[in-house]
Amino acid sequence: MGRTADLDKYKKVKYRIDDVWQYMFWHDYVSEQNGRLVCDRNYSRTADNVKEEMDIYFKVEETAEIMEAMGTNWGGWNECPASHIMAGKMREWERAYGAELTEISHDTLVFRCQRKLEEKEAEALLQDISNFPSNALDIADFETIRRRLIDEGTFALWWD
Repeated sequence: MGRTADLDKYKKVKYRIDDVWQYMFWHDYVSEQNGRLVCDRNYSRTADNVKEEMDIYFKVEETAEIMEAMGTNWGGWNECPASHIMAGKMREWERAYGAELTEISHDTLVFRCQRKLEEKEAEALLQDISNFPSNALDIADFETIRRRLIDEGTFALWWD
């Protein structure tokens, strides 16, 4: 069936190219297969039909592996953690809260919890987010973000 026979095992992430490093990763590691943009972490050299934002299907078991694949193409500037540090934190959040990466750009990560969080879990996650070096709490106040975690299971991290 070819390389894309198991696309249901891939994680779909909205990918925003807003930085040269985001472009370089896309150009070198993403290919079009059966009408979908796919990253199996192998070097592939994509044609130059770049769009600013697209859905990419990553062949990974957990979305933290996406950060590892990004390598030096993501993070490691100002207070933004290097990709391998972010991957470690993402694994913690996935194990504890079912949080998976759903969107990525050069300075923003968006997550969705794959299960409904209880009040105490949302507060613990929000405390961890607030202790993590990002501008997440600049987006909204603590209560608004806590409510969004409980109601929608989503949160965003960004770095200035």
